[in-house]
Amino acid sequence: MADARSHFQRAVELGGASRELRARVEQNLGIIASIQGDLEDAVACYSRSLEAYESCGDEHGCAIAYHNLGMVSAQRQLLDEADAYFARSYATAVRANDVYLQALCLLNHAEVFVARGRYEAARRNAEDALARLDQVDDGVLRAQAYRIIGMVYRETGRPALAEARLHSAIDLAIGTGSALNEAAARRELAILYQGLARNQDALMLLNEAHALFSRLDARGDLVYVDGKMAELEATYLALVSEWGQSIESSDTYTFGHCERVARLAVAVAQALRLSDHDQTTVRLGAYLHDVGKVRVPHELLNKPGPLTRDEFEVVQMHPIQGIELLAAVEFPWDLKPVIRWHHEKYDGTGYPDRLRGDEIPVAAQIVGIVDVYDALTTTRSYRPAMSREAALGEIARCQGWWSEQVYTGFQRALAGMPAPEAGLDSHQDSVLASHP
Repeated sequence: MADARSHFQRAVELGGASRELRARVEQNLGIIASIQGDLEDAVACYSRSLEAYESCGDEHGCAIAYHNLGMVSAQRQLLDEADAYFARSYATAVRANDVYLQALCLLNHAEVFVARGRYEAARRNAEDALARLDQVDDGVLRAQAYRIIGMVYRETGRPALAEARLHSAIDLAIGTGSALNEAAARRELAILYQGLARNQDALMLLNEAHALFSRLDARGDLVYVDGKMAELEATYLALVSEWGQSIESSDTYTFGHCERVARLAVAVAQALRLSDHDQTTVRLGAYLHDVGKVRVPHELLNKPGPLTRDEFEVVQMHPIQGIELLAAVEFPWDLKPVIRWHHEKYDGTGYPDRLRGDEIPVAAQIVGIVDVYDALTTTRSYRPAMSREAALGEIARCQGWWSEQVYTGFQRALAGMPAPEAGLDSHQDSVLASHP
């Protein structure tokens, strides 16, 4: 990209006063800036491109410049500006009789309508674009059109139609080899499945989308890949957070546990200076660490007194049951060790596999120590919440359950966090929680 930029800038110098050349060069410099995520620079380049096209009377070039400015405005969430630019680009494309550009404008304007909740306008635009694509056989744009129509049906409460259109979008994208469109359609279908509580299906789709985005070539796809990945990871976080809350929602004592564990666990990961990738592993693993409890009988999770040994053995199965629930899901992050091993102990007395020492991944240890702390500092049906000081005393008494590194990182992270308010939580299957 740096070489491309320098060559384009040299072309301007060699081209001298050629307005046509300057218009093309500024357009390409804008594309490079957009790929690199420098949206302000992209706006500046596209604006200079528009000015140059206008000065040499190139109406078709103006239509492209308006479209590019609309795309950048949409990325910057300047939706009024995006509306205006796409409308001008479309009108100019009609005068220039460019059917492909008309369809492109209609579809990208439809994306803005969806963002604004103007679903009927978005649907009309997408269907108008499909009519024009009968004249220009372009499967890539057709896939985008079906994706938008699927999004509209999803947002207006027609899930069966939404699913059908989104599957059509995926099939068309696969047929044309468009990884970008396929990934985007899979992400939208995942959001649909999330709303239908089909969480495992949604996770599988997000994982497939993540793999596709990872393969994108910015030079060929002309897209800011990091931005697309950030959007996808935000969708991931929303899904696992909602799923974690749904696990807790049947019991007022558990509500909020996963959120609190995730928040403090990330602080511990930051205190240990883990990479961004590992911090994401900790965050998502914390949200899903108790997913297996959906298979534990409700009466055990809500029993007002201590569990019997047999009952505790049933509860101890939840890490394995969590892995079984997610067996078909291949995550971009190493979440399954967190789910399976967050109750393992450094001294080898944990469960389910009696791992010892550094056999236990750091992410699982982090979630484990924070899980215990949250259990101690929240109210139970048979005892009030402990103070921070009392909880830390209990954890210090059993600090051999975690590595010195994780224990120290936990202390550092907690020092920067406000003391917990008296909250509500359920039985935790920890010895510290007075269970057998």
